Amino acid sequence: MKLSDINKKQAAIVCILICVGIIGTYLAYGMITQQRDLITGNNQPENKCQETMFRCFIIEYNQSFTKDALVFPLTDADLKDHPEYKRGMQEAYTSTTEWRDGERLVYEVQDYSGQHVWSFNLCLENYSRSECLSRLKLYEYQGKYFEIRCIPCQLKCW
Repeated sequence: MKLSDINKKQAAIVCILICVGIIGTYLAYGMITQQRDLITGNNQPENKCQETMFRCFIIEYNQSFTKDALVFPLTDADLKDHPEYKRGMQEAYTSTTEWRDGERLVYEVQDYSGQHVWSFNLCLENYSRSECLSRLKLYEYQGKYFEIRCIPCQLKCW
Protein backbone atom coordinates (compact mmCIF):
# COMPACT_ATOMS: atom_id res chain seq x y z
CA MET A 1 0.00 0.00 0.00
CA LYS A 2 2.83 2.37 0.66
CA LEU A 3 4.10 1.85 -2.83
CA SER A 4 0.81 2.92 -4.42
CA ASP A 5 0.60 6.01 -2.11
CA ILE A 6 4.06 7.06 -3.33
CA ASN A 7 3.06 6.54 -6.98
CA LYS A 8 -0.08 8.68 -6.51
CA LYS A 9 1.98 11.43 -4.88
CA GLN A 10 4.57 11.29 -7.65
CA ALA A 11 1.86 11.38 -10.32
CA ALA A 12 0.23 14.39 -8.64
CA ILE A 13 3.59 16.19 -8.41
CA VAL A 14 4.35 15.46 -12.06
CA CYS A 15 0.92 16.78 -13.11
CA ILE A 16 1.40 19.91 -11.04
CA LEU A 17 4.88 20.47 -12.53
CA ILE A 18 3.53 20.00 -16.04
CA CYS A 19 0.74 22.55 -15.39
CA VAL A 20 3.21 25.04 -13.90
CA GLY A 21 5.48 24.52 -16.92
CA ILE A 22 2.65 25.13 -19.39
CA ILE A 23 1.46 28.26 -17.58
CA GLY A 24 5.05 29.54 -17.21
CA THR A 25 5.74 28.98 -20.90
CA TYR A 26 2.52 30.78 -21.86
CA LEU A 27 3.37 33.78 -19.64
CA ALA A 28 6.98 33.93 -20.84
CA TYR A 29 5.88 33.77 -24.49
CA GLY A 30 3.34 36.55 -23.86
CA MET A 31 5.98 38.81 -22.28
CA ILE A 32 8.47 38.14 -25.07
CA THR A 33 5.84 38.85 -27.74
CA GLN A 34 4.74 42.01 -25.96
CA GLN A 35 8.32 43.28 -25.68
CA ARG A 36 8.94 42.51 -29.36
CA ASP A 37 5.78 44.36 -30.40
CA LEU A 38 6.74 47.39 -28.32
CA ILE A 39 10.18 47.48 -29.90
CA THR A 40 8.91 47.03 -33.47
CA GLY A 41 5.78 49.11 -33.00
CA ASN A 42 3.44 46.30 -34.11
CA ASN A 43 1.23 46.72 -31.07
CA GLN A 44 0.54 50.43 -31.64
CA PRO A 45 -3.00 51.27 -32.74
CA GLU A 46 -3.19 52.55 -36.26
CA ASN A 47 -4.33 56.16 -36.45
CA LYS A 48 -6.88 56.36 -39.21
CA CYS A 49 -7.69 60.02 -38.51
CA GLN A 50 -6.07 62.29 -41.01
CA GLU A 51 -7.09 65.51 -39.28
CA THR A 52 -7.60 66.84 -35.79
CA MET A 53 -10.67 68.85 -35.04
CA PHE A 54 -10.46 71.93 -32.86
CA ARG A 55 -13.39 73.61 -31.13
CA CYS A 56 -12.61 77.29 -31.31
CA PHE A 57 -14.57 79.82 -29.31
CA ILE A 58 -14.76 83.47 -30.29
CA ILE A 59 -15.25 85.52 -27.17
CA GLU A 60 -16.03 89.21 -27.27
CA TYR A 61 -14.50 91.48 -24.60
CA ASN A 62 -15.44 94.98 -23.65
CA GLN A 63 -12.87 97.72 -24.18
CA SER A 64 -11.74 97.80 -20.51
CA PHE A 65 -9.69 94.62 -21.11
CA THR A 66 -7.52 96.24 -23.78
CA LYS A 67 -5.25 98.06 -21.33
CA ASP A 68 -3.71 94.79 -20.03
CA ALA A 69 -3.91 92.78 -23.26
CA LEU A 70 -1.88 92.47 -26.43
CA VAL A 71 -4.20 93.92 -29.09
CA PHE A 72 -3.92 93.04 -32.78
CA PRO A 73 -6.04 94.92 -35.31
CA LEU A 74 -7.57 92.70 -38.00
CA THR A 75 -8.93 93.76 -41.37
CA ASP A 76 -11.12 91.95 -43.87
CA ALA A 77 -7.94 91.16 -45.80
CA ASP A 78 -6.43 89.47 -42.71
CA LEU A 79 -9.50 87.26 -42.41
CA LYS A 80 -9.88 86.53 -46.12
CA ASP A 81 -8.52 83.00 -45.73
CA HIS A 82 -10.48 82.44 -42.50
CA PRO A 83 -14.15 83.07 -43.38
CA GLU A 84 -15.53 81.16 -40.37
CA TYR A 85 -13.62 83.39 -37.97
CA LYS A 86 -14.73 86.50 -39.82
CA ARG A 87 -18.36 85.33 -39.69
CA GLY A 88 -17.99 84.66 -35.97
CA MET A 89 -16.65 88.12 -35.27
CA GLN A 90 -19.42 89.70 -37.33
CA GLU A 91 -21.93 87.67 -35.29
CA ALA A 92 -21.11 89.91 -32.31
CA TYR A 93 -23.21 92.69 -33.88
CA THR A 94 -26.38 90.60 -33.66
CA SER A 95 -25.57 88.35 -30.71
CA THR A 96 -28.00 88.31 -27.82
CA THR A 97 -25.66 86.36 -25.55
CA GLU A 98 -25.48 87.82 -22.06
CA TRP A 99 -22.34 89.65 -20.93
CA ARG A 100 -20.59 88.25 -17.85
CA ASP A 101 -17.72 90.12 -16.25
CA GLY A 102 -17.06 92.06 -19.44
CA GLU A 103 -17.02 89.12 -21.85
CA ARG A 104 -19.41 86.92 -23.78
CA LEU A 105 -19.23 83.94 -26.10
CA VAL A 106 -20.39 85.00 -29.54
CA TYR A 107 -19.49 82.12 -31.85
CA GLU A 108 -18.03 78.63 -32.06
CA VAL A 109 -15.98 77.36 -34.99
CA GLN A 110 -15.18 73.74 -35.73
CA ASP A 111 -11.75 73.91 -37.31
CA TYR A 112 -10.39 70.78 -39.02
CA SER A 113 -7.45 72.46 -40.68
CA GLY A 114 -5.62 74.04 -37.76
CA GLN A 115 -6.22 77.50 -39.23
CA HIS A 116 -6.57 78.97 -35.75
CA VAL A 117 -2.76 78.81 -35.48
CA TRP A 118 -2.59 82.09 -37.39
CA SER A 119 -3.69 83.92 -34.25
CA PHE A 120 -0.72 82.71 -32.21
CA ASN A 121 1.66 83.29 -35.12
CA LEU A 122 0.40 86.86 -35.39
CA CYS A 123 1.39 87.37 -31.76
CA LEU A 124 4.86 85.87 -32.29
CA GLU A 125 5.53 88.31 -35.12
CA ASN A 126 5.36 91.19 -32.66
CA TYR A 127 6.12 89.79 -29.17
CA SER A 128 8.21 87.14 -27.45
CA ARG A 129 6.83 83.65 -26.90
CA SER A 130 6.60 84.20 -23.13
CA GLU A 131 4.57 87.40 -23.65
CA CYS A 132 2.27 85.63 -26.08
CA LEU A 133 1.69 82.79 -23.64
CA SER A 134 1.29 84.86 -20.51
CA ARG A 135 -0.91 87.75 -21.63
CA LEU A 136 -4.42 87.99 -22.99
CA LYS A 137 -4.41 88.34 -26.77
CA LEU A 138 -7.29 90.33 -28.21
CA TYR A 139 -8.06 90.86 -31.86
CA GLU A 140 -9.73 94.14 -32.75
CA TYR A 141 -12.10 93.80 -35.69
CA GLN A 142 -14.47 96.59 -36.71
CA GLY A 143 -14.27 98.29 -33.30
CA LYS A 144 -14.91 95.15 -31.23
CA TYR A 145 -12.39 93.04 -29.29
CA PHE A 146 -12.20 89.27 -29.49
CA GLU A 147 -10.25 86.37 -28.08
CA ILE A 148 -10.00 83.05 -29.90
CA ARG A 149 -9.69 79.98 -27.67
CA CYS A 150 -9.23 76.58 -29.29
CA ILE A 151 -9.18 73.13 -27.77
CA PRO A 152 -8.45 69.88 -29.62
CA CYS A 153 -11.28 67.37 -29.74
CA GLN A 154 -11.01 63.66 -30.25
CA LEU A 155 -12.72 62.32 -33.32
CA LYS A 156 -14.10 58.82 -33.54
CA CYS A 157 -12.24 56.99 -36.24
CA TRP A 158 -13.32 53.84 -37.91
